[in-house]
Amino acid sequence: MKILINRQTDKVVGVNIPPTPFTIALEIPDDLQVTKVVEYQDGTKHKKNDQDQPLYKDNVVVDPETQEETYDEVTEKSKAVEWEDKDIVEKHVGDDGTITEVDRVIQVPTKFEELDPVIVPNMLHKSVRLKEEPTEFTLDEILNAKYLEVLNQTEMDYILADIFLSEDDIDLKDESHKANTGKAIVQILPQGQVKTKNIQLASATDTFKLLELNVDDGIEIYIAGKKFVDGIVDLSTPIESCTIKFLNTTDKPKMAFSYAIGYKEVI
Repeated sequence: MKILINRQTDKVVGVNIPPTPFTIALEIPDDLQVTKVVEYQDGTKHKKNDQDQPLYKDNVVVDPETQEETYDEVTEKSKAVEWEDKDIVEKHVGDDGTITEVDRVIQVPTKFEELDPVIVPNMLHKSVRLKEEPTEFTLDEILNAKYLEVLNQTEMDYILADIFLSEDDIDLKDESHKANTGKAIVQILPQGQVKTKNIQLASATDTFKLLELNVDDGIEIYIAGKKFVDGIVDLSTPIESCTIKFLNTTDKPKMAFSYAIGYKEVI
């Protein structure tokens, strides 16, 4: 299955469709299961507080330039806007039981204003699959699923993998660097090489296994300065970081597309 990724956004734009200069093509197994939970809007709803009480807008202020509202969120659905005076008599009982009457004037609301409800998006969640809704996924999500599946099929504990999405991981200052590089592009010039920057490992290791290598014929791969032989590199002592080198042994430019290297934790 060929996944097409937008070079600018790193989002999937289609599956098994013709590539364009604006896309990156990624081959993955047809049976690879890639799923995730996404959030989507299903209309709107009346906002409630933590006590499940509906909220309303009070003291609304509208910005004259942006027309954006600011307001206080209250639980009362209406508020008083007009009052009138009302005479009342209060009775007070003294310590000796004597009752004293006091005349008072209080304000009583006579008119109320209904407050607008606070309306928010009604956000729900659903599980989506790559095959059914490919545009919901990003390149990183697909790569994580792909290489996790690759790792799970081995006895290795961790994995180093890349499809050269950027030059950030390449040591462009290496004196022996001789290649044309860019987003998803590594063209190694005749007798040239490309080396990664130093990679910090998740655990110390002395054993590396080549799990996947997609390069043109004539390119050799090294890790920690040692060439893979029959897909294996064994070191005499454990290391906690390393570099990966790709060497073009031919007299013609060659392309490197992707790699995956597994390694075991040293206990």
